Amino acid sequence: VKAVQSKLYIKRGRFELAPSFAINVNDPYYTKWGGTLRAAFFPADTLAIAARFSLLQTVKTDDVGVAKRVLNSQIYYSVPIWSAMADVEWIPLYGKVSIFNSIIHLDGYILAGGGVVYSATSAAQDRTVNPAFDLGLGFRFVTTDFLAVNVGLINTTYIDTPAGTTKGSTQNLMMFHAGVSLFFPFKSTYREAE
Repeated sequence: VKAVQSKLYIKRGRFELAPSFAINVNDPYYTKWGGTLRAAFFPADTLAIAARFSLLQTVKTDDVGVAKRVLNSQIYYSVPIWSAMADVEWIPLYGKVSIFNSIIHLDGYILAGGGVVYSATSAAQDRTVNPAFDLGLGFRFVTTDFLAVNVGLINTTYIDTPAGTTKGSTQNLMMFHAGVSLFFPFKSTYREAE
């Protein structure tokens, strides 16, 4: 038995395809949820260049009625429909944990990037997509050399002018993502993974 065991999987030179479910965690009045598809290439084991596309749906919560009825509030809100982002991902953490007599390999990552968000008001005259940037972190829990469970928290910031007002405001769309990661080719070709 080696004192320091090799990594279960090596990402260098591989592609990742990661579908996930996403839901916002920072808006008590409107729930934004949807699906995300992320594709990434790893030029190094600790670095990825990624593109992420999300489709979103906005649903009113019960708190909207309470705020309007009790507090006589007017709530202006952005309705994001889709976003397209390009990110750089840095993976500084690799570790192993033991759960129920099984060793689970994991890595932690930080990402940052930019792109666009298309909202309900983007279709208005003289409007287009809204420039955006994002910052996030997450973890991959590896099951095999080519499959991992992926969770992350990503905040996308953009400026939008919600319907019903003429004032633009900064929108922070903080989304929790949960899904799977598939790596191609299915087996790492580097010796560290053997």
